[in-house]
Amino acid sequence: MTEPKSFRRRLLGFLGLSLFLIAVSLTTWRLFIYPWANNWGATKAERIMPLPGDEFVPNPTSQSTYAITIWAPAADAWKWLVQIGQGRGGFYSYSFLENRFGVDIHNTNQIKPEWQELRVGDSVRLAPSDYLGGRMQALTHLQVLLAEPNHALYLKGWGAFVLIPAADSSSCRFLIRIRVREESWPRFLMSLLFDPAHFLMQRRMMMGIKQLAEAGPAAPKPVIPSRSDYLWFLSVVGSGFLISMMLLVRRKIGSLITAVVLTILLTFVLFRLPPIPLYGIGLAVVTAIIVIQVALPSDRKT
Repeated sequence: MTEPKSFRRRLLGFLGLSLFLIAVSLTTWRLFIYPWANNWGATKAERIMPLPGDEFVPNPTSQSTYAITIWAPAADAWKWLVQIGQGRGGFYSYSFLENRFGVDIHNTNQIKPEWQELRVGDSVRLAPSDYLGGRMQALTHLQVLLAEPNHALYLKGWGAFVLIPAADSSSCRFLIRIRVREESWPRFLMSLLFDPAHFLMQRRMMMGIKQLAEAGPAAPKPVIPSRSDYLWFLSVVGSGFLISMMLLVRRKIGSLITAVVLTILLTFVLFRLPPIPLYGIGLAVVTAIIVIQVALPSDRKT
């Protein structure tokens, strides 16, 4: 009976330390990354300027503004923006993650005439109508409350998507404004449990629309997600796996401190740095070297 008890104790210890590292990551996100991510790319003026759709959530308890410059006319960016939705053009984000939940998202890299019009009262779907037996339609069917071609789209339950053209109309700013009115504790829990994933997906969507709009009429349109997206994501996940292995190999205080430091670094790579493979691969290599050093017997280290 000694071995099963020892294995059970080791497994429970590993699970407990893993939960501790998840808590470290969430704390790092909330204290050091969330204030920046909450207004990703937006200038101070853009954070407070009134935008179309603000009237749908007056007196919000929380407001976020995300922004990116698109080096193409607003009309070109609109053609991609207006196509978003399940069963339409997708969301130009990490569809391989979205589809882990069975929502059947397929990103397009073509402009389809049949998807070029949205009217007030229409719905943009996040999932098929029969998803989970149709019980989630209230959450997955976002009603269009505002649709101004080449300028603004407002989806109930998400927020406002606004294109502001530059003075010469050769470029535009793409803004997403999210306003919520919730009690402090529910909003705090949302900022921990929902906002990290939402930030990753929405950031990629904005970057995807930028990539597609900036590709000239004769240029091949990028495929989203790209091989770079897969490589970045796998390298980040691999780093997390290696950190977990460190806890299995040797569970001393020095190893735990190292795992905490690497977890904090992983959180910054995942959320704070641009999602390019270089950062993820660099972190994975550093983590692998450290894990190997930890795994070496003490007599071989000396």
